[in-house]
Amino acid sequence: MASSVIVPSVSLPTSSTANHVIIWLDQHIGLIKSNNQLKSAVGGQTDPHNVTPTSPNERDIGNLIRFQELLDTNFFGIPENLKAFYEIDSCLECIGENLANRKQIFFVTSGTMGEKILPKIAELYPSLKQIYLFCGYYRAHVGWAYDYLDQGFNIIMIDFHTDLVMRLSRD
Repeated sequence: MASSVIVPSVSLPTSSTANHVIIWLDQHIGLIKSNNQLKSAVGGQTDPHNVTPTSPNERDIGNLIRFQELLDTNFFGIPENLKAFYEIDSCLECIGENLANRKQIFFVTSGTMGEKILPKIAELYPSLKQIYLFCGYYRAHVGWAYDYLDQGFNIIMIDFHTDLVMRLSRD
């Protein structure tokens, strides 16, 4: 006997009306042709109206960790709730705009870029306290990151892509 499943009709926010945004600062993640599958996985998993999970492939992850080659894919399909940057000033501008629009910000940064931008975030946007530090060897960044814990920042250090996707999805 076949059973049927009734799926309730729920009005979920679209990416353009979602109350959150993922802002990601990294030397390479902000490049249009770089790590598109990872960006799609991160943005797609945290998009409340996306019903199809996405997962990055090994080539994409290798690019993120080693930065040796760019993927030959286009930027289409990257969810609107993910804003990726490789320049600090444009990233700070995006943070300011989204805070002004009362969006919840999930800020992801590499260790190297995080060390550069956190002093500016602490000065300009002290309400942004949750930081996801995503890098292959985060132990190299524990020293400076620890200093921001005393200022009330919650710095979550992650070194594996699936852990980042799961954490962002949960939060």
